[in-house]
Amino acid sequence: MNIKFDINVKTLIAILLMLIVIIFMIKLQSIITIFSVSFLISYILIPFVHFLEIRFKFSRLFSVMVIFATFFIIMAGFLIFLLPFLYYEVWKLISNIPAYLSIFMAKIEDVANHFGYTLDFSFLKEFLISKLNDNSGVFIKKSLAAAGNILDYISSLLGLMIVPILVFYFLKDFEVVLGNLIKILKSNTGIDFDYYNEQFNSILKKYFRGQLLVCFALSIMYGLVNFLIGIKGGFIIGLLAGFLSFIPYLGFIAGIVTSVIFAYLQFLDILHPIFVIAGFGIVQVIESYILTPKLIGESLGLHPTVVIFSLLAGAYLLGIGGMIISIPVAAFIKIVGMRLTDSKLG
Repeated sequence: MNIKFDINVKTLIAILLMLIVIIFMIKLQSIITIFSVSFLISYILIPFVHFLEIRFKFSRLFSVMVIFATFFIIMAGFLIFLLPFLYYEVWKLISNIPAYLSIFMAKIEDVANHFGYTLDFSFLKEFLISKLNDNSGVFIKKSLAAAGNILDYISSLLGLMIVPILVFYFLKDFEVVLGNLIKILKSNTGIDFDYYNEQFNSILKKYFRGQLLVCFALSIMYGLVNFLIGIKGGFIIGLLAGFLSFIPYLGFIAGIVTSVIFAYLQFLDILHPIFVIAGFGIVQVIESYILTPKLIGESLGLHPTVVIFSLLAGAYLLGIGGMIISIPVAAFIKIVGMRLTDSKLG
């Protein structure tokens, strides 16, 4: 039996492009992160550029400059006014850990005594509490220093000077370049790239814009719930819970469990944990019946396990950039698969 291989210029070019993409994705993670973050920012801002173009008849360049400047002014205000408050919340949370640890061990001893067991954590308690108290300042300083090092690393990774430049050019030229590319590909291949572009753009709107807005709103609401209840450092817990909500159920579960524990250890009653449960429940209802339908609309059509797997795989393979592009890529693969299936069945 003779096996015939049909190798032509188009096949070689396709293979070469595939190899370049694979090398790019595996070896150039930092570049992928820079471009992914830049594209994410520009994709969030592009509707405001369109608004200025349509509503006030501004040119694309002037609209981009206005939105670009406004965005970075808002970011600067965030760093100036909100960071000190977050710093204070983190300080409260860390400084109260020794007291919470002492209470937690005492409660374990009480429960064990109730069931006829004798547990004595006094030595462990004294050792840990003394270490935490003696080194709390050093611990906090080291924690903040570590956080600063992480921020420095992220800053260098993203390239603070490169990201704004990429955002500017993405806002200014990306749609024109993409439109021309689609025309060229469509004329040379005969494939309906307009359909795929429309579907992919729909995915990006739902995930990038919608999901990020939902996570931001949840962060504020969870943080306010803990802040109003009076949990020390609770705003930080709520903030993190909201941003963890891009992974299905993780943010809600982590936030409510942590907040309930800290509320009980701080107030030593049942009422405040009940307040936490009620507050998080109300936020969850708002998210399910108002935020998600309004900001995201229909789901991406992906099972939560697929979402979790995609996020973890993207983070493992490509870091931050991989997490940003993982869900849109997974959903786009599904769209292509359904399109091919429909064409075969048709």
